[in-house]
Amino acid sequence: MKKLYFAHPINTYGTDLERDLLVAITFKFPDHEIVNPSDQIHKDMVAKMRADDPRANVMPYFIELVESCNDAVVLPFGDGRWGAGVWAEADQIHWKGGSVWVINPTNHFVTYVSKVRLSVEETRARIRNPDGTTKPYE
Repeated sequence: MKKLYFAHPINTYGTDLERDLLVAITFKFPDHEIVNPSDQIHKDMVAKMRADDPRANVMPYFIELVESCNDAVVLPFGDGRWGAGVWAEADQIHWKGGSVWVINPTNHFVTYVSKVRLSVEETRARIRNPDGTTKPYE
């Protein structure tokens, strides 16, 4: 069975939006196993990595997870721009010859698209408040 990575901003993890999008993705790609980085097994791995170093770069873990997948579905921010992590994950799929689709958060349409990237700093500004708390998804 092919694997499909769901690349999405961390401030959508565990939300109703994420659950709704996973239903739409599963319907659109019934022959794929969905790999969701917000699943508990991955949260536990990130927590373990950050136990020794709270500022540990966990992106290599997610890139390795992406490498086990054939294709990806990406959720951009509301204005269509892609966060740095989402971009890196989708770029890894493209590099290995897989297909990347984008899912619309409003109507759940899935389409094949070009990538639009945000810097790491721009991504952080969209997911974290200055005090470090998580912002709502926009």
